Amino acid sequence: MNVIIIGKNQKKIRIDKFIINKITNISRNQIQKYIKTGSILVNKNIIKNNYIIKPYDNIKINIPLKIKEKVNLYPAEKINIDVIHEDNDILIINKPPGLVVHPGNGNQSGTLMNGIKYYLNNSYLYRCGLVHRLDKDTSGILIIAKNNNSQKNLNKQFYLKTIKREYRALIWGKIPNEYGIIEGFIKRDPKNRKKMINSSFNNHGKYSITYYNVIERFNKYLTYISCKLGTGRTHQIRVHFKYIGYPIFNDILYSKRKLFFKKISKKYKFFFKECFKILPRQALHAQSISLIHPNNGKKYYFCCPIPDNFNKVLKLCRKLFNHNNIPCNIK
Repeated sequence: MNVIIIGKNQKKIRIDKFIINKITNISRNQIQKYIKTGSILVNKNIIKNNYIIKPYDNIKINIPLKIKEKVNLYPAEKINIDVIHEDNDILIINKPPGLVVHPGNGNQSGTLMNGIKYYLNNSYLYRCGLVHRLDKDTSGILIIAKNNNSQKNLNKQFYLKTIKREYRALIWGKIPNEYGIIEGFIKRDPKNRKKMINSSFNNHGKYSITYYNVIERFNKYLTYISCKLGTGRTHQIRVHFKYIGYPIFNDILYSKRKLFFKKISKKYKFFFKECFKILPRQALHAQSISLIHPNNGKKYYFCCPIPDNFNKVLKLCRKLFNHNNIPCNIK
């Protein structure tokens, strides 16, 4: 049991944010779970996650101060890692498609996290330094924190939305606007636990917002876009574009090929089948990220190129639909 008495000059702050600055090796999500279960009390009362602490509050924290997750018991494995940048505090990598980020049921080895442990010589890192994730079949930029101070700093930057991320995606259809905003509330699909769904109503979902700009159009069939995240929810970009009727190209989980093949003329069906073979996963790539370095306070920007198979599909589309290709400025 740990007891904290709030001083008279304490500024107003949410209790979960306050605690994460007091305890190392713990995530904000874990703190919120402990609050819900009553393991964290204020003035002997159970409170909500958004409780604002007040001067002289008595906070009782009945949780282990040194948390070790099962993930840290997984073996280190030699896996090729494409390092874009590395220093004493952060590791920026280009994750290839098809690589699972962290161990779980059915994939306790062969993941990026196993490779990170090997790369860092089995160093103990809370969650192996993960501060955000990418889906298995999404490629691109990923940040790894190399120490606890960096992880706390980067987690705070994600929470305050000072970290900016840009994605590139190829979507089905001819989206009408050159740029736009998609928002709603994302939650797990009760009919399929592997999927997420978006709703315009706050029915137990998490608020989410995505900004997009059109880069190129390929006839009425495909649109190449840039996306920037206002929030970072599970499958957010994939769910949002499914929600508005323009799902990610070759996203098996969120789009049905048969529906789109009904709208495609026969002369183009063979072309798209070949594209599926070239790019056998969703056409989504984490292109760039900007952040404030957790140690020196300088602003950093990192970018990684579109993977070869994704780029090949784009080139084939440009060649076939060249007369209808309308490049647009990214805003």
